[in-house]
Formats: sequence, C-alpha cells, structure tokens
Amino acid sequence: MSSLKGRFIHVPIDAATTPRNGECLCDRWWAVHPQKGVAFYYTPFGGCASEEPSPQCNAQEWTVKHLTKRLYPDHDVIKIPVVYMGHALQAMREDRERLKKVKAA
Repeated sequence: MSSLKGRFIHVPIDAATTPRNGECLCDRWWAVHPQKGVAFYYTPFGGCASEEPSPQCNAQEWTVKHLTKRLYPDHDVIKIPVVYMGHALQAMREDRERLKKVKAA
C-alpha cells in the first residue's frame, strides 16, 4: 500500500451545492473533476491529520487555474455560487474509515 500522507476526495457538484447545515463557501473558483466533482484535500492519519477537508478553491480565478494546471491537470476550473462543506466533511470521514479498514487488513 502506498504512503497515506495526503489524499484528494471529491464531492459531486449536485451534492456539494445542495443545502446542508454548517459552513458554506460562496462565489469561489473550484478545481472540479469532470466525473468525480468538486475537489478537496485532507491528511487522513498522523500528527498532521486533518480535522476538516481543505477546499481546492480560491476567490481568484487565476490562482485556481495556475494551481489546477500544475497539480491536477485532469480537473476543470469552474466558478460555483455556493458549496456546502458538510458534504465534504462526510466524504472525508467515510474515506478515512475505508482507509482504516484497508490498513488493518
């Protein structure tokens, strides 16, 4: 199994833009995978384990285009009016649980 330092997770756009309690980010440019959805990054384990996923977005289009081109060229850059972070938090928790099971096996 490869190193489990940091991981990208995705939330489908339809889910990410569906209202949910908690924080939301408005009028941001996002790295979006055409099939998987809105991108987030997190560290699953260790001393630097993430408590929340890091949204791969910015208020500046240029910043997201530059980073997306460098870090994940298979993603598009899209401006999304509102993304509800609760969906990403749930996806992060589910991914972390899946990794724990793989690690234990």
